[in-house]
Amino acid sequence: MGQHKQDAYVKQDSYDWFTNDTKNFNNICWYANFEPEIIRSKFNELVAKKIIKYTKTQLKWLRYRWLYKQYRATVEKEQRRKILKEIKSIEGLKKDPGGNKKKQKI
Repeated sequence: MGQHKQDAYVKQDSYDWFTNDTKNFNNICWYANFEPEIIRSKFNELVAKKIIKYTKTQLKWLRYRWLYKQYRATVEKEQRRKILKEIKSIEGLKKDPGGNKKKQKI
């Protein structure tokens, strides 16, 4: 998977879907004629063998996502400032790929 934010989010959501015991996951497995526990076991095996893993950038995006949810849920101004500071400290996520920092002329 790529290094982009949406890739990291989809990957985490997929991971959660495979690992959490939800009715949706179980039903889809049964409809496909698979035993849900076997599918889940095989998925966990791939994670353990590091065939399915997160890159450093993906982990940063997941941290960003979690912090942003915390920021939105917090009403206390000081706590929001602390969370925002931590969000801004996550390096390498929003840099311009070309390194251009030109100001736009109006």
